[in-house]
Amino acid sequence: MKLYLLLILQLPILLKAQDVTVKKTQFSSQYDDIAPVFYNQGIVFSSNRKNHILNTYYTKGKEGKEEFLFDLFYATGDTNIGQAVKPLPKEINTLFNEGPATFSSDDNLIIVTRAMATAKKNKKGPLGLYFSKLNDGVWSMPEPFEHNSTTYNLAHPSLSKDGNTLYFTSDLPGGAGGKDIWKSEFINGEWSVPENLGSNINTPSDEIFPYADHLGNLYYSSNKQGGLGGYDIYKVALVNGYEWKVLAPVNSPQDDYALVSE
Repeated sequence: MKLYLLLILQLPILLKAQDVTVKKTQFSSQYDDIAPVFYNQGIVFSSNRKNHILNTYYTKGKEGKEEFLFDLFYATGDTNIGQAVKPLPKEINTLFNEGPATFSSDDNLIIVTRAMATAKKNKKGPLGLYFSKLNDGVWSMPEPFEHNSTTYNLAHPSLSKDGNTLYFTSDLPGGAGGKDIWKSEFINGEWSVPENLGSNINTPSDEIFPYADHLGNLYYSSNKQGGLGGYDIYKVALVNGYEWKVLAPVNSPQDDYALVSE
C-alpha cells in the first residue's frame, strides 16, 4: 500500500470523478505508508520504512516472516513537493508499533496508537491509545487512555475539532462484529465509557480508520458489501446519520483506507 494524501476542500453530496484528483506523494516509499493527519503545516503518517530506529527492531508476522515495526513520521512543508521526512521523537516512537495518530486543533496534544508491551520480547500485545502533550517543544511521556484493554484493541484515533470527542476503532464486545467505530466524550475532566456508534455506521464487517472533520462529518473505511472492492472509504454526517459512499477515484478495486479532508 502507498500513501495518497487527499486534500478535499469541499465534498459535494454527489461526488463525481472530475471533482477529485489523486496524486501520489513524492515521499511515498516501497514500504507501507498509511493514515496521514495534518500537523504543523505538514502531515504525520505511519510507516514501517527503515530508518535509524527501525534498522534492527522487528517482529514475527503471522507467517513467521520478519516484519519491520511501524513508527510515526513528519513530512514538512508542501507535501505535494516532497520535503524532508523525519521520524517523531523518541518520546513518541518506541520499540513497538506506533500509529496512526491524531492531534488537537492547536497541535499541542497527540493521541497515538501503540502496541502495548508484553512479557515476551518482540511479541506484539493489544493495541491501545496513548496521550502526550507538547511542553516547551518537548513531548511528554505518553500516558495510556483510561479505557485501554489488555484483551481488546483500541486504535486509529481521531479527535474532534473541539477536542471533546474521541473516535477510534476497536473490537470491544458489544459491537456489530469485527472491528467497529466507537467514541468517548471528555466530560468533567474524564473520558466517558466508550460508546459504539451503532448500525448507521457499523456492520458485521470491519469499520476502521475514522476521521472527523471540522464540519461534523466522519470518514471511515469498511470492507462491507456494496463497495468497489476490498476496503472502501465512506462518509457519514454525524448530525442525522445520512451515509453515502465516496465514489471513484477516491475508492478503487483495491483496498482504500484512511482519508483526511480540510
